[in-house]
Amino acid sequence: MHYLLKLIIRPGTELADSCFLILAFIVGGGAGALLAHKISLGIGLPFALFASLVLHLMWRTPNRKL
Repeated sequence: MHYLLKLIIRPGTELADSCFLILAFIVGGGAGALLAHKISLGIGLPFALFASLVLHLMWRTPNRKL
């Protein structure tokens, strides 16, 4: 669990990564909540989790090549 947390929040940039993570949960969770309300909860919740993770990883390292 500690290893997974170190992948999401890097040592040395805890404040910036935490802020990006909170912002990603707000945006991704909002989109997922909208999908859950309009379509179904089974689609909205996985979308919210996946969108939040993708947004967090994209926003914290914008110049990284995949």
